[in-house]
Amino acid sequence: AKDSLAASEVRSLTVAPAEQVIKPGASYRLRVAAHFADGSREDVTALCSYEALDPSVATVNAHGVVETRGVGAAALLVRYRAVPALAQVLA
Repeated sequence: AKDSLAASEVRSLTVAPAEQVIKPGASYRLRVAAHFADGSREDVTALCSYEALDPSVATVNAHGVVETRGVGAAALLVRYRAVPALAQVLA
């Protein structure tokens, strides 16, 4: 069986929820799925890096847990194998 590098290429990421409305002080967990060139899909939540682009509104830890800190909207940047995806939180 030949494991093709091309087949394992990440085509896209899906972040759920893509947009979440939540009260300040509450938290929730992101789930991330990678879609590969061979058509397969895999949960890669534990393998991603996460960044909140406005930490005054929300933070996100290494496990994908988002916690809101203030009122507003914040984009959440998710990366897997250098492939980026965005989610948004509204508090």
